[in-house]
Amino acid sequence: MNKWYELSPAGGDLIAVSSRIRLARNVAGLPFPGRMSAAEETELCRRVREAVSSWHAENFTEYNETTPASTLAALTESHLVSPAFAESGRVRAAFISADESVSLMVCEEDHLRLQLLGPGLHLDSLYARADRLDDDLCGRLHFSFDEQLGFLTRCPTNLGCGLRASVMLHLPALTESGGIRRIAERAAKVGVTLRGFFGEGSTPAGAFYQISNQSSLGLSEAEILQRVTEVVEVIIREEQRLREEYRKADPTGMADRVWRACGLHTHARRMSTAEAMGLLSDVRLGLSLGILTDAPARPLFALLRDIMPAVLDPESKMTAPERDAARAELLRKALSPREE
Repeated sequence: MNKWYELSPAGGDLIAVSSRIRLARNVAGLPFPGRMSAAEETELCRRVREAVSSWHAENFTEYNETTPASTLAALTESHLVSPAFAESGRVRAAFISADESVSLMVCEEDHLRLQLLGPGLHLDSLYARADRLDDDLCGRLHFSFDEQLGFLTRCPTNLGCGLRASVMLHLPALTESGGIRRIAERAAKVGVTLRGFFGEGSTPAGAFYQISNQSSLGLSEAEILQRVTEVVEVIIREEQRLREEYRKADPTGMADRVWRACGLHTHARRMSTAEAMGLLSDVRLGLSLGILTDAPARPLFALLRDIMPAVLDPESKMTAPERDAARAELLRKALSPREE
């Protein structure tokens, strides 16, 4: 089965990269993770395993505390589990669908974190699918719920409907103009936050940002989806405006920047993760402005995943220079744009 990020067009949406829906849930009658005994964690993982086994439309792989650290690192780089889950020493489990569009973490910050991923800006359709899976889990596991507070969660920001809706955006023009700070301040006023490439606590890399709601208490799912979508659409329009301004102000300079990135990608013999992300950012920019007319054979978001250290070297057998060489070779094969 193809991964969800391989089914999108190679160029993809060149500003809205991907969307994510995440639901936080806890099972009634059990203490929050961190206060659970190993026996309670094991029993919860068993109950969730049974629930997931009934989802015949999906084919899930289980990862748990016996999974090698290198594999968990690759899952983290692929945005399928959180760093907290990967680094925890406690009993836990993650169930990930064959196409990697659905993941379910058990015994992370909450008992369950259900996540759905998809290309572009499609929060509504992702939530509709998440809602169906959530209803099935609720019927089997009986989640903690309060009439006033909503779903009970370990962190107060996840109370209420427990929904976190986020969109990955590529914002090189806003980043370079300094406008990203202004955008972040405006978004915060309506309860929406900008985070780095790997979400909370991370820094932007390659001008990629996650845009998501800050909390869910007092808001319905529909209100959260609408609010995040509206903010994202405003940011996209501003990014598009600035890109065109930069191009018109110095068309030769912009073309030179893009083609220099292509030259490095197609000829370099070693490349670090940070350099590769920055150059892929310029390739995306060139495609969006029509400077490049042929998208790479592999979707750009898939390439961003492929170049990550643990994904590139899942068995941790390479030295850092060997990984840099393997990364450069991967990009040389994947990128062969032609000038208009």
